[in-house]
Amino acid sequence: PVPFVPQPRPRAMAPLFSRLVAAGFGGAAVGALGWESAGGAVGWQKSAAAPPWRPHTGSLAVTLPDSGKVLLIAGQAGEHGGALFDCFNCTNEVWSFEPETERWEDLSAGVPWDPRWGHSATVTTDGTVWMLFGCCAKDQPTVMLRDIWTYNPAKGVPWTRMESSPPFEGIQATSVALRGDDEIWIVGGWSQQRGTLSHVAMLSTKTLEWTKVSGDGKAPWKSRADHATAISPDGHWLYLYAGQHLDRTTKKWFRLADTWRVPLPAAGVQDWQELGEINAPRSSVPTLLLPTGWLLAMGG
Repeated sequence: PVPFVPQPRPRAMAPLFSRLVAAGFGGAAVGALGWESAGGAVGWQKSAAAPPWRPHTGSLAVTLPDSGKVLLIAGQAGEHGGALFDCFNCTNEVWSFEPETERWEDLSAGVPWDPRWGHSATVTTDGTVWMLFGCCAKDQPTVMLRDIWTYNPAKGVPWTRMESSPPFEGIQATSVALRGDDEIWIVGGWSQQRGTLSHVAMLSTKTLEWTKVSGDGKAPWKSRADHATAISPDGHWLYLYAGQHLDRTTKKWFRLADTWRVPLPAAGVQDWQELGEINAPRSSVPTLLLPTGWLLAMGG
């Protein structure tokens, strides 16, 4: 059995070469799962160090490739705002975790972006962290964010806003998947104006130009938010699974269990293939691409 209390929105998982670091944010807990440890032991181990941050929900984590440190970015701290699309107790905290020493460091001083949750993040091989979107604009709880920020602590580059406007309104709870170091693929999400989405777009990290691959309502799968996507190591396939769907007629929410893939770079709407279903409908499922090429999903 997994030695964690089940937590909502367990989206902060970060891959390392020899272990997985996971945090449960209904309470403050951190653990590691080793799958290539030198001694051959494989299993969950709860971190002995108590995290110094308040319990969070909706935080995200990325691994810095040069140091192996994990960055924990933003989220809602303390009491959750319930079903409201607001930023109740949102933070712009950034914490660094060193897995070997289990040491936490607060990197929040001087962070220039607004507090948020429902954001997305990824990191390129040179250690540049990309953070996108989220909820909500300051003092405007019904306005989703459209901003894009980068950060590279190894190179001493502070948080910097990118001058790039996405071809859609502010969104949250979308997914991001990195193809090489040059392309960030955006799939679905939540819009305050339109509800759950099924659009696909691509941002070039080199030119900051957007390509609208397919519009909302064009793909054969249900629109969704709080889902997961990943791109195969060879860059040839984009995978999509799970999430939650808002029926625009009945206004009812449904969690999803379907899994799809589409060949890249075209990602034609006619080329999506349904692969089957995961074991149960779920949302907010983080996905990790292991060095072996396997996809690992946990919680939700």
